[in-house]
Amino acid sequence: MKWSQNLTDVVGHVRSMLDPKERALADFLQGMQDRYFGLPHDELLHLTARSLLTSVAAHRIGDKVHIPGKRRIITIVGQSNAGKTRALIEHFVNAKELQPYIDENGIEINPVLIFDAPSPCTPKLLAIAGLQALGLNVSPGIAEGEAWEAFRTALKAHKIMLVCIDEAQHAINNANVLERSKIADALKLSVQMPDWPLRLVLAGVPPLDSFVAGHRQLKERNYPIRFDPLGMAEGIVIIADKLSKIIRDQGGLELSPELLADDFTPRLNHAASGEFGGVVQLIRDATEISLREGKDIVTTADFAVAYEVTSGCRSHENVFTASNWSEIDVATASLRELPFLPNAMKKAGRGKELTYGERP
Repeated sequence: MKWSQNLTDVVGHVRSMLDPKERALADFLQGMQDRYFGLPHDELLHLTARSLLTSVAAHRIGDKVHIPGKRRIITIVGQSNAGKTRALIEHFVNAKELQPYIDENGIEINPVLIFDAPSPCTPKLLAIAGLQALGLNVSPGIAEGEAWEAFRTALKAHKIMLVCIDEAQHAINNANVLERSKIADALKLSVQMPDWPLRLVLAGVPPLDSFVAGHRQLKERNYPIRFDPLGMAEGIVIIADKLSKIIRDQGGLELSPELLADDFTPRLNHAASGEFGGVVQLIRDATEISLREGKDIVTTADFAVAYEVTSGCRSHENVFTASNWSEIDVATASLRELPFLPNAMKKAGRGKELTYGERP
C-alpha cells in the first residue's frame, strides 16, 4: 500500500492547526536542516561517488560475462552521529544522474533504492528487505536463494542503478561465519551482473569495515570511506566555522561572548563525542531554542538546554555548565544509578537482604 496520501493528509492537518508564526518557524528550521556541511573526507567521497556513477556510462551493452577489475562498492563507516546518512543523501540521492525520470514507456523511474538493513538480520531477510523497499510483496516461506534471485531481477525491472543499504552492520552483527560468507557472496554477485550496471553503497558503524576488508572479493571491489571523530585541534577550527555559519548566516542570530571563549568549542566537541553530525545538530538545536524564545542571540544556556534535552544528563553533568566537563563520560549521560531494591530496604532498616526465592 502507498501511504503518500495519508502522509499528505497528516502533514496538512498539523500545518493547518499551527499558528502562522509557528508554521513559518517550522519551515525556516527545516531549511536549516536541509543545508549540508562537508568535511575533508567529503572530497574523497565525492571522487569515489563520481567514479561509481560515471562507470555506469561505460557499461558495455550485450556483454555476456562480468569483466572484473572495477570497484563498484563504497562503504561509509563511522560512529553514530558522524554524518554518514546525510553524506549519503548529499552525494548520491541528490546526484543529478540519479534523479527520478520518465522512461520511454511513460513510467516514472527512481534509479536509487535506499533502505535499512533489518535487525535482527539473516541473508534471506536482507534480500526480503530490499524487495519490500521496492514495494513488492514477499512470501515469508521463500527460499534464501530465490529471494536474492528475485531481488536482482526486480532491480533490473525497476531500472535501479544504485542500492544504498544504511545501518548495514545489522546484516553481520549476529551472523555466524557461514551467514557472513553468504551475505558477502550475495552482495558481490549483485554488483557483477553482466547484464546490469548495479552500484552499491553500504553505510554503518564498525564492524562493517572489518567485514568488507575480511572478504577479499568484496575488498577488491570496494572504496572504503571513514568518518572518524574530529580531533580536538581540528575540531576547534571546524566547529568555530560552523558556529558562525549556522547561528549567524542561517539563523540570523548573534553569538554571545561566551561562545567565543577558548573552552567553548572543546566543550561542544566533547558533548558530541567528536562526531561531526552531532556537533552540527547541537548547534542547530541551540539556535532553535533561541529562535523559539524570540531572542536575537544564542548563549551557553541555550546549548546547555539542548544538551540536557538530547542526552538526558543530570544538571551537574551538563558539559556546558560543569567545571569538570572534560571528565564527564557523555556516553553514559542518560544513565542513573538506581539502588537494587532489597539492598535499599536493608539500608532503610526494613529487614534482611532477600535472596532469590524469598519473600519479603
